Amino acid sequence: MDGPSETENDEKNTLPPPRKVDGGKPMPSPHAMDQANSELKEKLDSLVVMERSESSANYGRGWDGKARESAIKRLELSDGNSKRLAHEILSSEPEKNGYFDHVSDEITESENWVKGTRKKSISNLSSDDIVSKLMLKDEKLSTSTVLKVKQCEKDGVLMGYNMDFLLTDKRLIIVDNDEDIVNTISGQYKGSFPKSAELRIESRNYLNIFFQPFRLGDVTDINFNFKYGSETQKTMSRGWPTIVIISTWLIFTSLISPVIGIIIDDYVIGFLMALILSIFIPIIMLLFPIKWATKKNPVYLTNIRQINIKLVNKYTKVSSLIRVEVDDEQTINSILDWVEKLQSTSSMTD
Repeated sequence: MDGPSETENDEKNTLPPPRKVDGGKPMPSPHAMDQANSELKEKLDSLVVMERSESSANYGRGWDGKARESAIKRLELSDGNSKRLAHEILSSEPEKNGYFDHVSDEITESENWVKGTRKKSISNLSSDDIVSKLMLKDEKLSTSTVLKVKQCEKDGVLMGYNMDFLLTDKRLIIVDNDEDIVNTISGQYKGSFPKSAELRIESRNYLNIFFQPFRLGDVTDINFNFKYGSETQKTMSRGWPTIVIISTWLIFTSLISPVIGIIIDDYVIGFLMALILSIFIPIIMLLFPIKWATKKNPVYLTNIRQINIKLVNKYTKVSSLIRVEVDDEQTINSILDWVEKLQSTSSMTD
């Protein structure tokens, strides 16, 4: 057999030398590397499958307060009654693919529908962009703290959701340019027997491009209310329910009445004797009552972070009341700093 031609030798000589890793050993061939990558992928896939199966097996077990809050927070519910219902559903039916998951899926579907029907934003400006374009000459921010507000009302009329409150050396500025999804759950839910529910799920979508400044000299009053609490309700009943005692008495009477009637050959007298003997059943049940909880409600969480700001226009003398609900993620220290700055720079210090 003829050896390799000079052309083939030249081509081989033009190939770059094998790359070396630390230690001077050449790198493995591409085939070996592909095989190693394939084995690694199989191991990772098997780990993912195991993790999912363990997560599925443990779903709903050991719901601590943080996990419960996280699951409900994902629903982005806008009011306390909706959150209370979600707590109750999750407490009663925490298993995977249970009623809580069904409600969550319906909320997600509603969100997707309202997002799909809304036209795209005509503006890509952020809140910072809007403020920077509309600042007055020589106006500067008096504090870097921004008050994050979940919901804002002016004289009882809703102004918007997820807004930013900024303070300058001249004005109080409210600005918003976020897309907001507002989910609510209403209706009735019974987790105990008989299980039933009639819930109404509503999702609303808002795109609010909003800029509202107020002169600091118009701020005449400010107050805030922070309230944090939790509550659990249980009704403990010691004793058999009346309907159970009566039912047991009648069932026992109906069972022994035919037996006594056959023995004495008189069904009427047998029934009367059974009725008298059955009296001992409710007496025994009253002497030995069962202890059980007839009602167990979930923990109700209360979280109020409200600030009221009163403004009076110096020229028109028209007064307004701004009521805001501060975002849960904002620390109390930062809220107090913001309020203190507003107090020190407004007409309240005159």
